[in-house]
Amino acid sequence: MPPLVPLHQRAASKQSTLERRVKALEIRADGSLPAQAGVISPAYTSGNPMVTVGSDTTLTGPYQHLSSYTPAASDHVALLWVAGTWIVLGKLA
Repeated sequence: MPPLVPLHQRAASKQSTLERRVKALEIRADGSLPAQAGVISPAYTSGNPMVTVGSDTTLTGPYQHLSSYTPAASDHVALLWVAGTWIVLGKLA
């Protein structure tokens, strides 16, 4: 059986998580979600790419991309929140 974590430590962890999630919701609610940097999956081969967005460590998507950009595995890209989803704008230099 795993050791019990003290109540105050569990509460602090939950509060931190809730504050982060509420902040993300507030940003989305007022429509001012900023552009984000992301990295296309190293396993990408074709189609709409899976992307690691911002500081998250999990892949999300797939996301559509502008027709002027051809996605490539491990590209560092700029994303913009449009109509409830991320759009890959292109490769960062």
